[in-house]
Amino acid sequence: MAETDEQTASEPTEAPAIGTMQPELEAEATPAVAPDTPETSPETPAPASTPTSTPPVRPTRQSRPHARLRQRRRWRIVTGIASAVAVVVAAVLLAWPVPPAQPTRPAVVLIVPRGDGVECARDAEWAPDGTRLVVLGYAQRCPEASGGTTGTTGTVLVYNALTGALTSRIQPDALIARAPGTPPGSTIQYAGALWSPNGQRLAITFGVASGSGRAIEGVYLCDANGGHAKVLLRTSAPEDATGMWDLQAGAYIPSPPLTPALGYQWTSAGILAASTPLTTVAAPAASQSGAIGLPDGGASFSAWQPAAITLRAHGAVSAVSQPVVSGAYVLSSSFAVWSPDGRYLIPSAGIQARLPSADAPAPSPATLAALGLDDTPLLPVRDRALQLALDRLGVLAPDQRGTSPMLVAWSPEGRLLAVQLVPAEPNDVPHISHHALFVYDCATGKALVALTPDDSNTPTEGPTFVRWSPNGARLMLFDNQMGTLTIFGRSKIPGA
Repeated sequence: MAETDEQTASEPTEAPAIGTMQPELEAEATPAVAPDTPETSPETPAPASTPTSTPPVRPTRQSRPHARLRQRRRWRIVTGIASAVAVVVAAVLLAWPVPPAQPTRPAVVLIVPRGDGVECARDAEWAPDGTRLVVLGYAQRCPEASGGTTGTTGTVLVYNALTGALTSRIQPDALIARAPGTPPGSTIQYAGALWSPNGQRLAITFGVASGSGRAIEGVYLCDANGGHAKVLLRTSAPEDATGMWDLQAGAYIPSPPLTPALGYQWTSAGILAASTPLTTVAAPAASQSGAIGLPDGGASFSAWQPAAITLRAHGAVSAVSQPVVSGAYVLSSSFAVWSPDGRYLIPSAGIQARLPSADAPAPSPATLAALGLDDTPLLPVRDRALQLALDRLGVLAPDQRGTSPMLVAWSPEGRLLAVQLVPAEPNDVPHISHHALFVYDCATGKALVALTPDDSNTPTEGPTFVRWSPNGARLMLFDNQMGTLTIFGRSKIPGA
């Protein structure tokens, strides 16, 4: 447009359009006056005599055809150069390497661990980057289901969480059995799996049961593909039943149990300190804002980790479905803790606390004593979503209240709560609708969506897990009765 404006300013009526091939209109141009022919006006009479010399002729608009032709030729040259440059630029852009298109993430990813050799699942955890999952279990039945007999084979499966593809299979039994201090013929009882803070290593916690009566615990450490494996073992005593591993020194440090509190934070001295400890007298003020935090590599985290909630009732119960007036809601969580620098590992942590529901009377001291909860601290009801979940548990049929724990998991930023409640179905084929995973808005308590897993018709022994990915974009449900590990993508979860 700059060239067009400039041309228009110099020749308002004769300029050709920029970028248009203009023919040479020489026939339309007025011929120039010959130098020896005077320019006369038809209204002026011719002179009587012709002078010997002709005065210079002043050019008019009609005497400029050659100038216009030269200008047109210049514009043709400029247009040709611009076209050549455009061709060169287009060729360069076409030759420029184009990154491959990113694969579309499926809205739902299905994994069947039993199909990959895990009959009994113990744990399932996200990697810090959210692209991988680890599933820990046994290739045979759970040891407790088989009477604690030997012959069970521990299995660790690593999956691509974006596609569901199995990437690694790790079997730690052989190395643990050969470790100094492991009695011959022992049964290995696996507890949990977790990722190192940088996502490069795995830690598998376990205990060793033998006829010697000694309590042996340990950690199996390896890369995500099973390489660079090593085993740390210790013989525990009653006085050092709790503590943490110094992985750098390969030593176990006895320490008191984790104090029930609203939050925890690692100090510069490598101590996990509790903030706002819980008491049996009154629950501290609840706060539904702020991040939940991850014990696996987080500098700080809250008590609101994935947990199971049960309504424990006292005395005989009626067959009528009604809220319990003599009982207590109990939240139980269990998790391992890995320090942000990767040095310290607490293999067994968690809390058990009572939740005072706003819609049910507080249990009496006699009821708490009868339930064995008189020394259990009080945890506040964090948000409106949790209160509605407690109400839902309270209206279950009385014969299902103690056998159907409610699984809860908060999204990392603390805005959403995932809840699954599976009624006891000892004589029926499980109905998928009963296994729905509900997602609630924490601030309002509004139910946003009900996510249902697929039924693989291959039930798996062990517990059911509900886990949010570290960035809160996806939600994992491993339902043991359905036999599927289902990953729901962001498009399936409103507000994620």
